[in-house]
Amino acid sequence: MTRTLKIAFVFLLLGGLGATAYVFLRSYTMTIRIATVAQGPESTRALQAIARVLSAENAWITFQRVLVSSYEDGAKAVAAGLADLAIVRSDMEIPPQAQTLAILQRDRIFLIAPPRTNIESFRDLRRQTIGMLEGKVSNDELLDRILTFYGVEPGQVTRIPIKAAEAGQALQRKQAAAILVVGTPDRSPAVDAFNAVEKAFKAPPSIIGIDEAEAMSERMPFVAAGEIARGAFKGRYPDEALTTLTVAYHLIVPRSMSNIVAGELARLIFLIKRRLAGDPAFVSLEIPDTEQRNFEIHPGAKAYFNDEVPSLFDRFESLFWISWTLIAIFGAGLSWGLSHFWRNKEEEREEINAITALLAAIPNADAGQLADIQGQIDSFVSNIIKDGGSEEYEAKDIALYTLALNQAREAISVRRSALAKA
Repeated sequence: MTRTLKIAFVFLLLGGLGATAYVFLRSYTMTIRIATVAQGPESTRALQAIARVLSAENAWITFQRVLVSSYEDGAKAVAAGLADLAIVRSDMEIPPQAQTLAILQRDRIFLIAPPRTNIESFRDLRRQTIGMLEGKVSNDELLDRILTFYGVEPGQVTRIPIKAAEAGQALQRKQAAAILVVGTPDRSPAVDAFNAVEKAFKAPPSIIGIDEAEAMSERMPFVAAGEIARGAFKGRYPDEALTTLTVAYHLIVPRSMSNIVAGELARLIFLIKRRLAGDPAFVSLEIPDTEQRNFEIHPGAKAYFNDEVPSLFDRFESLFWISWTLIAIFGAGLSWGLSHFWRNKEEEREEINAITALLAAIPNADAGQLADIQGQIDSFVSNIIKDGGSEEYEAKDIALYTLALNQAREAISVRRSALAKA
């Protein structure tokens, strides 16, 4: 086999390996298992929307639903390694094997009572009957803690289950003195209960918040102070903002999930929020406070929120170009070793090192540095053209340097496209 054929075979082999690696990175997918509560509330539908959009865009992450009966079961699935994503409300226990990725929404805690009620606070619920809206999450323990804060024995408050549509009848017939709502004013079941009471009494119901929310949140770190905005119901009620407590829905992932995957998940989720800004399922999606200590945020997500890491595909693509650069350098070095140059060996080594440095610098260069690298490449080309007819460069030498310089230009083009998209 002639030297030319050997060189051609080496480059064909290396090119095939590079192409294979590129195709693999482009087609790579990872399956993320989502613990989904059957017929769950808005927070569950947000996860389903995330999975739907990512699947439609052929992202590198695909989702597989794991049906569970409750948020508690979803958390247990993550702890047991049966799911990779789940939702846990902040007043529930987050398994030690899990960490927070994002906050999907915050529910307000308040009472809906008849229009002219004597109840002004949760403190007034002693020896009363309260309606508990039916749902996937039990609010009994949450109510117990609020009552205890006010010095009311939980056993002194009777509870009955009530459907949101029947809230008006229950209050009108005095089956209950008030309805406990843990939700958001513009969504079911809160808005359904409000409408039912308004219809039954032909007047807007009373909305009772928690004025001591700030003090209460200091004793109970799983809740936070918040408010019900003025006009939250139908744009008219309440007539002024009300202070109250909130509970948060945490999107949790296994502690063992790699930082790269967790960071990429966080990036994709908040990217989708921007694209679907009008979707109610994403309105309340928020970045967790990275400075608080009440719950752990996954280090990969925290790094993304603090703008400390690139996306996973950026990492893979950078790795690809670095690898391809090394392959090109190796090929050029091999060709140089097989050739018999007339030029001084030290000069040859300096030129190879210069090209190597340029190729290695391209993946991380900014726009100004790329322009400088482009200028140096143009200088190499000028030298080759100028000396092409002399003994300084043989035909095979020119071909080898042209290959390396073309590779550099291709890498510059890719890097400029990446900077334009950033």
